[in-house]
Parts: sequence; C-alpha cells; structure tokens
Amino acid sequence: MSLTNQYSRFKYSPDQIDEQEFLAKFVVRNHDFDEIFEDIQQTDFSVPSQHFIIIGQRGQGKTTMLRKIQLSVQADGELAKFLLPVKFTEEQYQIRSLSRLWEEIADYLQCLYPSEFPHILDDREELFDDADYDDKSFSYLENAINQQDKKILLLIDNIDELLGKLKEKEQRRLLEILLSSATFKIVGGSTKMLEQQFDYGKPFYEFFKLVKLVGLTKQECFDFLACLGNEQQQQKIAHIIKNNPERIETLRGLTGGVPRTMEMPEYNLKDKYKPVWYALMTLMQDEFPHEITKMGSELEESVNEVLQTVEEYKHKYKLQVERL
Repeated sequence: MSLTNQYSRFKYSPDQIDEQEFLAKFVVRNHDFDEIFEDIQQTDFSVPSQHFIIIGQRGQGKTTMLRKIQLSVQADGELAKFLLPVKFTEEQYQIRSLSRLWEEIADYLQCLYPSEFPHILDDREELFDDADYDDKSFSYLENAINQQDKKILLLIDNIDELLGKLKEKEQRRLLEILLSSATFKIVGGSTKMLEQQFDYGKPFYEFFKLVKLVGLTKQECFDFLACLGNEQQQQKIAHIIKNNPERIETLRGLTGGVPRTMEMPEYNLKDKYKPVWYALMTLMQDEFPHEITKMGSELEESVNEVLQTVEEYKHKYKLQVERL
C-alpha cells in the first residue's frame, strides 16, 4: 500500500459525511452561520442581493459552513420553493473563463435538478459557434432559470482562485452581472483575504461582505470535542472535559483552535500515543493536496534507499566484527 493511500483516511471532507451525522456535529460556528443564513432568508430576490465570502485558514470550517448553508436552504420550506443551492467542489481547475463558469453552472443544474433543467446544458451547444458566445452564454442560462421561476445560490469554495483565473475584463463583466442580475447569490470560501476586496483599482473592491472564521474559544472546543467519535470515545472526552479541562486548553493552544487540526487522530485525547508520522502525513495532505501523491511515491523510494543502505552497512559491520 502506498503512503498516500495508507494515510488518505485522515483527510477530512465534510461533503462525504452522512447528512444526519454532519448536522449532529455542527455545534460551533453557529453565530457565523446565522449571520449568513438570516441574510439569505431576508433577501429580496427580486433585486440584486448581498454576496458573501467566508475567510479562514485551512481547517477552520469553510467547507463545513457551505454545506450547512446548502442543507439548511434545502430544509427551509419557503426558500426551497424557489432557491436552488449549487455547491461547487473544492477544486475547479477547469474554470478559466467566464463562459466556462456558466457552462459549469448549467452542468450542475442539469445533474442536480433534472426535473427543472433536463436539457439546460445540452441545449446550449447551439451557441458554441456564435461570435458573441460569452454574453449569449449567460443570457441563455439566466433565461432558462427565470423560466422556471428559480433563483440560484452559488456556494463556491476557493472562490479567490476562481476569480484569479478570470481576465480583468471578465472580472468586470462578472461584477456588472452580479450588480444587475437577481438570479444569483454567491457565498464563497477563501483561505486568504481577497486582494481585490481592498484594492481600489480592482473590480471587486469592497464588493463582498466578509465573514471571518477564527480559532475556537475554550467553550467551543468543549462543545466540538464532545460530539466526536463513538459513544465510548465521547464518554472519555466528557471525563477529560470534566476532570482535566486544562488538557483541552493545551490542545487549543497547540492547534490554534482550528477544528480540523483538533480532530486529527494524532492530536486526539483518546489515546496516550500516536506515531508522529501520522501527524506529518495528515498535515501534508491538508496543506499540499496536489503535491502529496507525487511526493508520497518519491518518499517511499527514498525511505527504501535509506533502509537498504542501513542494511548494507549493518552487513559490512557484522563481517568486520567476525573478522576481528
């Protein structure tokens, strides 16, 4: 088994967790969630609305927040009648132009909501050879959505990377659309502050409302850790919280109160010892997801070379001792 596959189980993905389990574990960040969701509930979708970006380092809960918003919209009796959440996957390498963004949205709509949009992606192929494809691509998408009396909530992780791939002309066109169209509302996630948000000369200067995720408080750490694991593990953690709360505070200090880091197996409070190698592999997968596969295979080769060299020296040393 390769190193990558052996330790891939430590990579956390909120979208892969069972819905009921996910909702049961959403016990922190409620204030941040309420700020965004209450805005969605109160939005007048007949006019262009406020757009959000959730800012936080890796592991702070941006993807978790986006899924919580998605599920909450789907569960809301009023919103679910007309507002359709479209949650992009974390990496959108294929989106390098504005027209490609509209194509991706159409693809999602046809896959996620086939009863409303059975052919929205297929029918747009007629526009491919049009000289004015970029503008007509959006108009076609918006008209198709409006014909169904729907609005779209775009949930885009790593939105800073997506915007960064667009040419400035496309960025300005997207801004014009968001300022004039009531069809879309965006909630994005980003690991860093958008340069455009603070650069007066950039298209999206002070355009998005920012929600910043910071490290968990002491009480939030208690609440978060108390819901992890199975019943037996939860009892152990509850015992620690009651009798040794300073261990939680130490954990919070070491991890910066970052939820994903606190949840990592090597840092948990259920066992006295876990190999440091687990920690290294988990952190690498979290911070360098694209490089880990290549590096994992290369690292295996390096480790094998080192072990082989050690064995050779042991063998040579043994022979020398025997000769003496």
